[in-house]
Amino acid sequence: MAAELVVAFAGPVLGAVVGTTAFMGRRMITRTDEQLTQIGNKIEVVVGKITDLQVDLATHYVTKAEMAAHIDNEERWQNEILSNVRDLRADIRNLPPPT
Repeated sequence: MAAELVVAFAGPVLGAVVGTTAFMGRRMITRTDEQLTQIGNKIEVVVGKITDLQVDLATHYVTKAEMAAHIDNEERWQNEILSNVRDLRADIRNLPPPT
């Protein structure tokens, strides 16, 4: 009779524990899946914004004409510096030797 009482009491308790554990596990899996889906959606939004920013940087900040003018000015400046260095070199070569 004692074994029957243990089984009568332990059976429903064990069933409740297993059922609650299964329910909580399934609930946690569902929540985790929802959160991962939200994270994936947010990452897609960020990727889209970064792509838009890259396109904006390439097209809205500098035109081709402005870039060509900048390159020409840079080339002119470098040629002037090179000419100054050549003049300086020639002046140094023309100096009298030290006495």
